[in-house]
Amino acid sequence: MADTTIVPTPSHQIGCAELPPGMSRPKYFEKLSLLEISTFYDKNPGKKAIRMWREKSPDSAVYTLLAPSALSDGKNGKSFPLGEQSEEQVIALAESCKILRAEAVVFRTPATFTPSANNRARMTKFFSEIATSERFGDTALVWDPDGLWEPKGIASMADSLDLLVALDPLAQDPLDEHSMFVAEQMAKGRAYLRISGLGHSRRRYESYEMEMIAEMIMQLEKCWVLFAHTGKYPDALAMARELVTYSEMEA
Repeated sequence: MADTTIVPTPSHQIGCAELPPGMSRPKYFEKLSLLEISTFYDKNPGKKAIRMWREKSPDSAVYTLLAPSALSDGKNGKSFPLGEQSEEQVIALAESCKILRAEAVVFRTPATFTPSANNRARMTKFFSEIATSERFGDTALVWDPDGLWEPKGIASMADSLDLLVALDPLAQDPLDEHSMFVAEQMAKGRAYLRISGLGHSRRRYESYEMEMIAEMIMQLEKCWVLFAHTGKYPDALAMARELVTYSEMEA
């Protein structure tokens, strides 16, 4: 398969959360190098399908995974469930990451997962004993929180469990607290940016916003940039080209 992807650098990957509607995987990887696959809504493609995806993807293709809702969304009452069934699901997820050579796996928690003492304790036990870094190997573990968590609480949990926090640098925040939190997290040198369009009614982002992100991520040793809004594919292409242009200007 011809490798014609737009790859600014191996350390800076740009792509979409899920394939754009109607687009095949081979067509997608002709232009972009990063794809986040969702198993969140109880989608389980199976090892055979995952192995086929990897084999039919170009070597430059980079995958990340969105973990199943049963592990982090709390549909059955609790996010980050403990016990034998949870461990079996994590083992299967880790195996999928291994087959895909996934660089990151994202655990998304809902607004109902509040920063209570019980939730903190269960999350700590989950990542310390079940979804361990040893089990996932080179795959980075990412937490995508929602709801009542304050930035300091998110940072404290992530640091204690060696998790990256999924960030959206374009999310609107009238108090600018979010912007400061993003800057502090990105100062670590690695970042998982998941741009969802939250707070925006338009389908596409402006060129100045692309320039801002390019300037931010070029300071990082490693980053994954996923667009997850309605206009994700054209914006991902624009971001990839912007990053190449920025790199050439800085050279």
